[in-house]
Amino acid sequence: MRAFQNKLTFWVLLALVGTTGCGVASYESLVDLHAPDGSLGHTSKPATLAVVAEDNRPEGAASSIGSGFLVFIPLVPYGKQNWTPERMKSAYNLPDDIAAALAKDLRATGLFREVVSQAKSSAATPTPHYTLAISLNRGSWVRYYTTYGLSIAGVALWYLGAPEAYGHNEIGFHARLLDTSGAEVAEQDFFAEASVTESNYQTLPFGSAWGEFYTCFREIAPEVRTFVEATMTRLAAR
Repeated sequence: MRAFQNKLTFWVLLALVGTTGCGVASYESLVDLHAPDGSLGHTSKPATLAVVAEDNRPEGAASSIGSGFLVFIPLVPYGKQNWTPERMKSAYNLPDDIAAALAKDLRATGLFREVVSQAKSSAATPTPHYTLAISLNRGSWVRYYTTYGLSIAGVALWYLGAPEAYGHNEIGFHARLLDTSGAEVAEQDFFAEASVTESNYQTLPFGSAWGEFYTCFREIAPEVRTFVEATMTRLAAR
């Protein structure tokens, strides 16, 4: 019996080690990672644009991870968790990062004389001609933690190379383009997700999970470009 208890304690400790690294890693922000595509070739660009973002995720920046530990009940195959980037990266704000990364991308298009994000705007910044208002409604790592229905014994499979979690990252938001008066001139929804399979043998805990947030943004950024360019072209033709 004592030998069994010692083995059980060993696997519990290994399980806890595998689940406590998420708050300490430091990763580059989306705006730092993002390398915008080239200019759209516009030569006339009198207008200015501000990109602002608000957090309308159902739970905001809070993560929900407790249900993941249901996997340590025998026969429970997985436990669903929602990890936000804010929990994975200290002193971080996903809406502000998305606003800054979109501003960086749209600045490179040549569509506007100036593009600023909410984080970089100040009282000295002139009132923009247009505002791209982002309402973030999806932004988390949807993680399915698993011990394969074997409770603590399933942890052994992690150390034999089996994934300890699978799922996906997702970013989604509603975008509204507003004129100086605040009137809406266009709106569109954007969403992207990227699969994440987490192994105990990754170089950094949660490294791939953070990287796939950028994969999502990289998919969305060209779509936002197209949305803004098409709207500006339509307005110019009036």
